[in-house]
Amino acid sequence: MTKNVISAPLIGHGNPFAAEAILRLGEAEGISSQLVYQKAIPRLANLAHQFRTSVPALAERYTKDSSAREGVLAKAFGRLSFLELSLRLGDTEPGTTLHLTQEHVLLGTPQEKLQGRGIDHVNLLVPDVYPKSSGKAALAKHVGSTALVWNRACYDELTAEGLQAELVKPFYLDAFSPDIDQFNRGGRKVVAKISGSGMPRHWRKQLSDAMSCLEDPDWSVHYPEMISSGQGDQAIDSLNDSIEGFFGDLGANTRVVIGFPSELVNVVFDMKSRGVPVVMITLPPRGEHEYRNLQTAVQYGLAVAELRFDDRPPTIDGLGAIYCSDLAASITNLQRDVEIDDHFLGTMPYWRSLISSHV
Repeated sequence: MTKNVISAPLIGHGNPFAAEAILRLGEAEGISSQLVYQKAIPRLANLAHQFRTSVPALAERYTKDSSAREGVLAKAFGRLSFLELSLRLGDTEPGTTLHLTQEHVLLGTPQEKLQGRGIDHVNLLVPDVYPKSSGKAALAKHVGSTALVWNRACYDELTAEGLQAELVKPFYLDAFSPDIDQFNRGGRKVVAKISGSGMPRHWRKQLSDAMSCLEDPDWSVHYPEMISSGQGDQAIDSLNDSIEGFFGDLGANTRVVIGFPSELVNVVFDMKSRGVPVVMITLPPRGEHEYRNLQTAVQYGLAVAELRFDDRPPTIDGLGAIYCSDLAASITNLQRDVEIDDHFLGTMPYWRSLISSHV
């Protein structure tokens, strides 16, 4: 019997959220998996990520050139991450399938090293609209590895480049908001999600002030260490608190989601597939992958404006700008009549897709 190992570095929220999502989806299907977090090695990477996120000029530079993700240091990070994963994993048996939410273990580790640990197949889950360029390089390096993607555009791009891919259903809401009736009854009207790596301090202050000026108190802002809302503040003590708090605030009553164009774009697309008339006010992208996420969100009408903290224009031509000081006045006039192409999103649940592909 195949043993499934899910692994993610504890960097920000994107990687662990995705790992927890597919773990829960597997449990719902009666499929057991071992979840292994890389904790020690990613600490330095997390500090670098936080620094880049906290300095807008660095984030902008990273958006224009993300080649460092494929460089020597990135590959060394991947090799060390695999060593940590191996130590935490212990003994493995032949026939193990490794499910990764970040590509660097795959990028930095020779295929024979993985096979030497009994890992016969690797699935790279892609929470973004498209994989990062380093993700493509990792897939190309390991023959037979598969990208699990949630939209048709990504699937078509990867297969056209000769990479193996499976098209699956967006997974966050099915994992964290599986009760459709409860989802349809709930949701704050305006929900903001700040990256697990944080944001520049002066941006945070402006956003906090702007949200507190909203006429309707049915709002929340999810920071790495707390949830702020119209009813007060609540501390976050664990990863599970972050997951339950954020997804608990999303529902059919949600009309605006504010955040970086990260895996959050995946979530908003999935909300649209559930019939929610929601739009996204995006924060400036950090990295080429977030720029491509934003392009897709704009193309399909999900991202209607970029929240600006200075007088620079929006990242993408044609995308409207909302300045923090004008958020309260602007948020009620956003266009929401957006329909998603029925064929754009995957429909096969994550684990069923893998089962059917191996039958």
